[in-house]
Amino acid sequence: MIAVSANRQGGMTAIGWLIVLGLIAFFALLTLKITPMYLEYFRVVQSVEKVAKNPPSQLSKGELLDDLAKQLYINEVRTLKRDKISAAKGPKGWELAVKYDATTNLFFNLDLVARFEKRMLVGSAVAP
Repeated sequence: MIAVSANRQGGMTAIGWLIVLGLIAFFALLTLKITPMYLEYFRVVQSVEKVAKNPPSQLSKGELLDDLAKQLYINEVRTLKRDKISAAKGPKGWELAVKYDATTNLFFNLDLVARFEKRMLVGSAVAP
């Protein structure tokens, strides 16, 4: 009786393997689509932190935005538009803010959307 049941247990069927391979392929596709969005966000954060730590000599809104735009260009952030960047004077000083949505096509008519936001006080290394 033991020998008979051992012969019947042959492992996964072809349909089982297709399901496993389909899940692996789906999560691999998600990883390949999401990773560039987060890498770009990390470059945006690096640019904002650099400008906040080393502000331009003329501390005006235009100079801050120009300096950040140059830093974003150096870090090869090409998809972020200037209207998504803001600078505001608050009680603690100037605050740089970047808020944008990154969208990428997953497949067919299905898109992935990620919302990113970074705020920093100019002249400090700490986020407000």
